[in-house]
This record gives sequence, C-alpha cells and structure tokens, in this order.
Amino acid sequence: MLFLLERQGPDDQAYWQNGSVALGHTLLKTTRESEHEAQPSTLDGKTWLTADARIDGRVELIAKLHSKDVTVSQSVTDDHLILHAYAVWGADCLEHLIGDFAFILWDEKQKQLFCATDHMGVSPLYSAQVRGGFLVSNNLTAIRAHPQISNVLNEQAIGDYLMFRLNFTPDSTSFRDIKKLPAGHSIIVNQDTMRMQQYWSVPKPDYKRRTQAQYLEEFGSLFKQSVADRMRTDSIGTHLSGGMDSTSITAMLAELRNEGGANDVNAYTHAPPIGRPNLEQPYAEAIAQKLNIPLRVFNGKDRVLANDIDGIADLPPEPSFAQRESPRFKIFADSASKSSSFFAGYGGDPLLSPMVGYWSDLRKSGQFGAHITDAVLHMKVHGRPPSQMLPAWMRPSKKKRGGMQSLPLPGWLNDEFAARNGLADQYRKYGGSADLNRDARIEMGTHPLWRRIFEWHSPSFSSLPVKVRFPFFDKRMVEWFQTVPPYPWLCRKYLLRAIMEGRLPKDVLERPKTGLPSNPLSAKVEQGGAPDWAKLIPSEGAINEFVDIKPFLDGIDGPKRLTDGDTSSIVRVSTLNHWLTRFDSLQEYLKGSEARLQNYKLRK
Repeated sequence: MLFLLERQGPDDQAYWQNGSVALGHTLLKTTRESEHEAQPSTLDGKTWLTADARIDGRVELIAKLHSKDVTVSQSVTDDHLILHAYAVWGADCLEHLIGDFAFILWDEKQKQLFCATDHMGVSPLYSAQVRGGFLVSNNLTAIRAHPQISNVLNEQAIGDYLMFRLNFTPDSTSFRDIKKLPAGHSIIVNQDTMRMQQYWSVPKPDYKRRTQAQYLEEFGSLFKQSVADRMRTDSIGTHLSGGMDSTSITAMLAELRNEGGANDVNAYTHAPPIGRPNLEQPYAEAIAQKLNIPLRVFNGKDRVLANDIDGIADLPPEPSFAQRESPRFKIFADSASKSSSFFAGYGGDPLLSPMVGYWSDLRKSGQFGAHITDAVLHMKVHGRPPSQMLPAWMRPSKKKRGGMQSLPLPGWLNDEFAARNGLADQYRKYGGSADLNRDARIEMGTHPLWRRIFEWHSPSFSSLPVKVRFPFFDKRMVEWFQTVPPYPWLCRKYLLRAIMEGRLPKDVLERPKTGLPSNPLSAKVEQGGAPDWAKLIPSEGAINEFVDIKPFLDGIDGPKRLTDGDTSSIVRVSTLNHWLTRFDSLQEYLKGSEARLQNYKLRK
C-alpha cells in the first residue's frame, strides 16, 4: 500500500505497527508547518494518527486549546492539532476542526479506529472490510493492493458512469469491495462493530438582513481568510481564466503575496487549439499583467480521445478520461515542479449565485413584506427589477424543455446489465443528466459532481505531487452565504464583483457570464471527418458486458452531426473500455513491492 502512495507523498515514507494495527504515511509538504511533520504521529504513544490534512482557522483553534489548558505553539503541525483536539474532545473534535482533511486515528485506550473526511469531502477516504480486518486509505488503489480485495466491479457505479459520468451513490466506488466515506462523515471501528455517522451538513437558508456595508465587509474578510488559510507556503500555482471565480482567487493570492503570504504566484490558463476562438486568454493576460504575476498558456490539441495512459501506475483508480498530453495535466505537471499547492475556482457558481425559486418560496410562505423589500432593494442596487420575481405564468413564455419522459435509456446499454441494475429507473430519476439542481449551495456538500471533481484533482488520480485548493468550498463561507438573501446580493455575483473593485480590471468586472465553447469533438469530426470508431471502441472485450457495441457504433457512424449527447456517450464508452482493459493488472505490478518496506522509516 505504501508503495502505491509513494508518488503522491514523495517527501517522506514511514509506518507504525502495534500488534494487529498498522498505520502508514507518505508525506507531501504543502505548508510551512508540514516541513516538520513526521507521520504516523503521536503525542503520548497511545493515540496514533496518519492524516492528509490542512487545518484552517488555526489561530481560533489554538485559542480554544489554550482555554482547555493545552499549550501549543502557533507553528504546531496540522497532524498534532488533530491529535490535541482529539485528546480534548474525543470524536467531538470534528465540531472544532475545519479545512481539508482525511485522517485515520488509532486510540489504544479505547481499542478503536476513528476516521473522518472533511465537511465538503475535498479529501477523499476509502475503506473496505476484509476477513478479520479493516482497511482505510485516501487512495483507492492502495486498498486494492490487499490480497483479500477482489477485482469484482460494482455494476451500479459502472452504469452510473456510462449514463452520467458520475456515481450517484455517495458511499460506493467502482469496486464491489471498496466503499467511500461521504462528505462530513466519520467512521468508528472496534473489535465488534463499524459505525458510520454524519457530523455536518450544509445548513438550510436562514436569512439575516443587514446593511450593504456589512455584507461587503464580512464577505471580504471571509474570502481573504479562505485564500490565506490555503496559501501557507512560499510558492503557489493557480488557474486563471477570464471569468470572475479563478480571477478573484488569483487577485487575492497576489495581494497576500505582497503582504508576505508567499514568494511566488504562478498563473496558468487553457487555450483552445490554434484556429479556434480564444475567449479567455486576452482577459487572463490583462489580469496577470495588472497583478504582476507570470502567466503560462497551454494550448489544447485537436486530438480525438487519444487515451495515452497504458501503465497501471498512471491509470486513474476509477474510469475517467485522462490524457498526459491534455492541457490540464500539463498545467498540473508544470505547477508541481514549482509548488505542491494549486488553486482552482470551482464552486464559485453555486456559492455566489441566487438559488432557484427564491421569490416563489417567499410568496408560498407568506413573506410578502420581504418580497417587496428585496425587490425594491434590487432595483436600487441593479437599476432594474429582478427577472425571476414574477410568477412563471406572468413571465414571457419560453419554449418548454422536455420532461424526463422524453429521455429514454440509451439503447446501446446491454439489456441484461441494464435490467439487473435498474438503470432505466435510475436514468429517469435524474432526468438523463448529472446537472446540479435547485439548492446549489446545499448540493455543494452532497452532489456527486463535486466529489468527482475533488477526486479528479487529487494526487491519487493525477499521480502528481500537487494538492488542489478550492477556496469557494470553505465551510465558513458556505455557512455564511446561507444567511444572505439572494436578491440583490448574489445576482450576477454582485458581492464578489463589489469586493474585487480596484483589484481587477474594469472590463473583467463588467464581463457577463460566458457560455462554454462549442463541442470540440463534434467540431473536429465536422472539420476532418470521423475517426475509425471501431478501432477506438473494439467490439470485443469486457466492455461488451455493459455496452452493445454494434448499435452504439451505428448510432454515431455516418455523415450526421454529433450532438452533445453523442460525444458524451463516446467519451464514457471509450474511456470505460480503455480502463477495463488495464485495471486488473495491479497485482502483477505489485510483485516484489514488499521488498521496499526496508526503505520506509519505522516510527516508535
């Protein structure tokens, strides 16, 4: 297991063992404090911990510990903060910890294992029960190293991947034997039982009306703290598009750099293949120039699903479209050569935008005073009435979207596979898509899309020693925004644009939300013709257990224009096929790895 974790933790490898309990750790130094980490760690020789953790709000947590007569310095490592918190509050320590963390703690006195993942599920944790034992790791493939873990797939997860590219069951993975700990959950395991419980969820809206100045001051402080807590190192990489989310994070990183937060901030942006419209790069270049930050641009290539990962060492733990030649991977690889921390703007849209149905909810609950007050305030701030204020029957008519009944299960799914896993019901349940729904901020803690994004960006997926930071998924900000009336404060991300005035160029602040570019695979096929789909997706092999290849190829072949649905299906089927032909070679790859144990430190 440690052998498989080496690349995501190249700075130190060690383990601790006591009878039937063993903990292992590979270290990736991502903060100044982590320079002094030596995990697995202990304070008293009785409680041992291995943690993939960055604990935020350190000043406040240390003050709480001081109030309990626990003396710790401001430079204490994050793993020791967890140990101190557990020593004071036990399993209730999760009420006092914030940040991105996944940890495994052995309590010798209680004879129990205590494991947890953070509130938003940014740091994944996987587990499996075997005969007479329990396995847990932040790397799914590491659990597969155990000889009692089979290669039997979880058909429900494979079906979800083919239909949605996501797994909608929060505690399952693509393998029958391996579970995933949902966001905001913990596990306690002892000799006789295993108990999983939820310790946090995104609270329901509870609006607290205050002045415009108060909103701006509170949000500005929270946003800066969220970025600063994730910075804590001397070199940072960041994604920089021309939109508001990653741009605002980059501006705050530059400001904190100038205040001594870091020495280097390096920005990166994607650009489409040469000859395609380039909407983002000019904005990114203007922002980088204003902030005095170096910018590297990585161009995409006109490649049609050329999956270039063959070896098991680089294969994603679960089915996924992965290319070493993709701009995304090259950006991570370049950033990893300079820093172990990279910032991304995911989460800005659900956090900063109005919830659907706000006005109708006010009317249904009889809050007509708030309805009028918020509408008048919106007029004052934005100069026009809110477009969603009127009941649906009073708004200009628009073409109605087809309901779920218009979305039949794809005909290319293997009939027996679909029937025994109830895929038709699952497809109808989610309307044939994995889109976010009505309560976007609630879904920041529950929707599988975000869990999938966190996993895609984890070192266990990328095989790169770099941790991605998501400031908009800060627990403190998510809870605060549930107290903010959506209108006028969240319309067009008003609060974010307001606190960024003077920090960003005016044309960026005034830029409207830009839609996604045209489907690149469809455009490539239109320009250069379709590839040989039969070579890309062979009609033989394990994929036939899940997909009827002939009707699938018949549906995409010929002169017709590929729809977004077509290209999504091509990506899912081809990537699953590629993964299925390689994933079960793990045990062959692991032969001889036990000889590396002598290279790992034994903690005592």
